[in-house]
Amino acid sequence: MKKAANASPDRQQLPDEVEARFYSAIGKFINQYGWFDYNIGLQLNYWSSGKLKNVKKYLTINSGLKDRLDALTGMVDRSTNPVTAAERSAYQRWVGDVESIRGLRNDYAHGRWVHSATANNDDIDMTFVPMQWSASQRELRPTVTISLSELERQAAQLSKLTDQMPKVLVPYFEFRRTEDAIGT
Repeated sequence: MKKAANASPDRQQLPDEVEARFYSAIGKFINQYGWFDYNIGLQLNYWSSGKLKNVKKYLTINSGLKDRLDALTGMVDRSTNPVTAAERSAYQRWVGDVESIRGLRNDYAHGRWVHSATANNDDIDMTFVPMQWSASQRELRPTVTISLSELERQAAQLSKLTDQMPKVLVPYFEFRRTEDAIGT
């Protein structure tokens, strides 16, 4: 019987405080992502309140954030509320920010992190290596190197996106008279 080869993790020891910062940042990112997803589900459930019978299928463990976001976006697209250009722009910016960070969670949760070169004395670069076993260079997914401070910023951004959620959705769903929206 052939013995499987073991891959050894990055053996470059990080200073304890840097290692703690990394685990704190990645933990906050994953935790904030969970709260963001939960709040998307709450918004979807609240704003559909009986109007869309099929919304419950998006509030199960087998449904992903992308499904919930698509359902919520569909509701926004069907909204007949009069929204201002500023409200529309704020919503579109929010969706763009959500999309840019949504894909990161799947990567960050399904791969390995290794210590890279030091960016400076206060920050360190970490390289994300996707899970893959192919020996073919053409099939390999690229690694991503980011600074520890950037990872911390991404975790904070998820919290901000959660906080912005009601502000960008209310104009599309809350009852408004036409004159309320145009400021007369």
